[in-house]
Formats: sequence, structure tokens, C-alpha cells
Amino acid sequence: MTIGKVVGNLISTIKIPSHQGKKLMMIREVNESGMECGPVIVAMDSSCAGIGDYVLFTTEGGSAKMIIGENVETDTTILGVLDHLPQE
Repeated sequence: MTIGKVVGNLISTIKIPSHQGKKLMMIREVNESGMECGPVIVAMDSSCAGIGDYVLFTTEGGSAKMIIGENVETDTTILGVLDHLPQE
């Protein structure tokens, strides 16, 4: 699991049937000081995240699919919204 920040919505007018009604978000990983790093990743949202929220996400295919709870093909899923970033 990784901490990231939601940087945008992804809107698709045509989706495969298993993705109908599912929200897709664009996220970027954040480092320990909260700075965005790495590329933008598309993730399926299971937790009603919004732009600017810090989230916990997984890029493990099996775990990502299990969270959605359906036969959905996804490699990345937002698991939850963080109230604040952990402090060291």
C-alpha cells in the first residue's frame, strides 16, 4: 500500500461493462514530506475520494480487484481517504 494525492478525475464516455458506474481518479504518489513524486496513475476509487485528498492505494492487481468486490479488471485501487499525513 502506498500514500498518494488525488490530482484529478478521469472521465470516459465509453467503458467496458465491468467499469460502468465506477469512478476513476488520477493520483500521484507522495513522499514522506507530502510532496508529489512519480507519474500520474489512474486508479479505481472505492472510497469516495476527491481532488486534493490524500489516499491510501494499492497497485497489487489481486488486492486491487478484491477491494472492488466484483469481477473488475483493475491494477490500482484507492483503498481509503486519509484524514492527515502520518508524521515521523
